[in-house]
Amino acid sequence: MSLLPITLFSLTSFPHAASAQNTGNSTTSERVGFVWEPNNRNTTTLLQSCVITLLCCTWAVLHLNIPAPNDGPWSLFKRKLKWMIVTLIAPEIICSVALRQWQESRSVVREMKELGVTWTTVQGFYAAMGGYVLQRRDNTKVPLLTSEIISLLKNNPEKEPSFQLPPLEESDIEDRSKAGGFAKFFTLAQTGWLVVQCIARRVENLPISQLEIATVAFATCTIVASGFWWDKPLDVRVTIPVRYDGDLPDSVNSSSKGWRDRETRQRVKMTTRIIMRGSKRSMFFNLVLPLFLFSTMFSSIHLVAWNYDFATPSEQSMWRTCSLTATLAPVVIAGSLQIASIWDSSIQSDTHDPITAPEFAALVVLCYFVSVLTYVTARAVLIFQVFYCLRSMPPEIYKSIAWVNYIPHV
Repeated sequence: MSLLPITLFSLTSFPHAASAQNTGNSTTSERVGFVWEPNNRNTTTLLQSCVITLLCCTWAVLHLNIPAPNDGPWSLFKRKLKWMIVTLIAPEIICSVALRQWQESRSVVREMKELGVTWTTVQGFYAAMGGYVLQRRDNTKVPLLTSEIISLLKNNPEKEPSFQLPPLEESDIEDRSKAGGFAKFFTLAQTGWLVVQCIARRVENLPISQLEIATVAFATCTIVASGFWWDKPLDVRVTIPVRYDGDLPDSVNSSSKGWRDRETRQRVKMTTRIIMRGSKRSMFFNLVLPLFLFSTMFSSIHLVAWNYDFATPSEQSMWRTCSLTATLAPVVIAGSLQIASIWDSSIQSDTHDPITAPEFAALVVLCYFVSVLTYVTARAVLIFQVFYCLRSMPPEIYKSIAWVNYIPHV
């Protein structure tokens, strides 16, 4: 497997005749460094546009769950900063988390409907993000999972119910949210503005910087995550206390360590729900595969710069190698996990060869770790190249499109 990077490098080192296919980005001898003149488009405006878009992708779009009641402003800031860093390093994780939360909210809505309670997706999100808190007779509070709410309703006697959910309309939840549909649309519009700008430059046959291509990749992940999170309330801190007068069933964890422990248990419950819907095959397609598809989607956008004008042929070959490696490596990783799952099943059925099985397992593990290391390295090199390429760019990169300046934007 150590030959994988060398093989990819060889495949991307074709004759440079392919570069001539892109007339707008053909290699020229004239290069410019950083441009600080007060033009409509210079290095400062380029960085500003990309940084603002990245902030929208990593800060404004994040829809986190309800924090602990005693969390102060500093704790909330650190919590959101942590997820912002996670998004910058691996935006595919945010897409995967948003998908799983969307699946959980829809699952809760279906199960509540079977119990005679009609919920919308917004109400399902609110319950999944920690909106309901169980208040006992001794005034102790237990944050409820969605599975625990359903369990309490199922164990609730009809004549003398000991557990009742207070009525909560969708409009009440939206009032608690810090952003409505218009604010979310504005964030997506700002995020999508760079995408429109890049398309306009491609139509005008003007070059696009590698920094803009990388930012478009982040924007794409943001649009996907925002689609799954569209109905999820943003920055909600208010919870709804509910009372239960009887003895708690075993399915409710009354000895919870607190709000942070609830976050872990909720993730475990969501994963368990997906696993229990079918066999290991469905677990692979519902859990593993989406994450690596998002990774491939993010990395494949970097392939757009395959024939772009780089300062040196070696930089172009490095970009091609890393972008192709980052695109293909998640497929190899997902395949390794699926093969390992199949091999694990063969062990449990005692049908494997006792001599070749350990060797096969070692090969799969080696393939997995080499692919992960190759993927991380390729992503790190791409991040470095994105900013390193700014030192030497074709002069047309700072040529602006006239009609773009008449459209209001940040």
